[in-house]
Amino acid sequence: RWEAGQRLMLRAMQAMKFEPIVGAFKAIAADSGLDNGYRAAMLTPPSELYMAEQMAVVDPQVIRAARNALRTTLSAELKDELLSIDESLRTRSNAAYSPDPISTGRRSLANLAQHWLALSGELPSSELFVRFRRAANMTDRIAVLQALVEGDSDEAADALVLYLEQFGGHPLALDKWFTVQVTMTSETALLRVKSLLTHPKFDATNPNRVRSVLGAFFHQNLPGFHRADGEGYALWAEQVLAIDRRNSQLASRMARALDRWDRFEPQRKGLMRKALERVASDAQLSSDVREVITKALG
Repeated sequence: RWEAGQRLMLRAMQAMKFEPIVGAFKAIAADSGLDNGYRAAMLTPPSELYMAEQMAVVDPQVIRAARNALRTTLSAELKDELLSIDESLRTRSNAAYSPDPISTGRRSLANLAQHWLALSGELPSSELFVRFRRAANMTDRIAVLQALVEGDSDEAADALVLYLEQFGGHPLALDKWFTVQVTMTSETALLRVKSLLTHPKFDATNPNRVRSVLGAFFHQNLPGFHRADGEGYALWAEQVLAIDRRNSQLASRMARALDRWDRFEPQRKGLMRKALERVASDAQLSSDVREVITKALG
């Protein structure tokens, strides 16, 4: 059933016709007899990376536009069901954290409903900020932060500052703070990445910190990285070479972000090839990175 739902959403996004599938997902959202985690999984659209895998020629902007259109349509059409989910599950949001499947499912569905309600404007950023301050666990806290950052509001900036004040001394929590920002859907994602590379808390010698910023941006932010102007690829080449001087294995993982460059539309394809050739031409390139680049170039 989950697989069928994913295919339904994928086909709807390919055709940009969402009305025929609304009823099916409305019924799932309304069925409180289903397990909460199951409902959350059923209602979650295919990821951008999965969508790219299904395309003969990849265009990141088309993928994001289609996915955003699906989420916008479903969040509007399922408003009543989402509000009901939010009201019934959010009342238990302050319960003590538990990793058991029932609690995990409740958090997943509550946070999905919250995000979609924020997307549709039913939950203003001021309310999200209140929820952020009241969050009783990191899962809920990050979920609210993601919704705020996607909205790019003043409250988002305040929440990022508050989070850093509270958890700046905790490495894993700090990695999440970086990743939330570099995977933002805004057109300014690349500027945010460049800014974070000079942040006092960013440590270029810390592999986890590098992965939380550059790894997350290169591998998870499809349109943000694959900009039509090629600036994302320029940053990739620059950083792969810089990281290679310190940690060739980490650099080789970053390099793999362009493994499938030849499946993209012609403009991006050409820009990616130039970036790959730039890295390949470096005389000091490690064998680890050279193997990845050579294989990519064929």
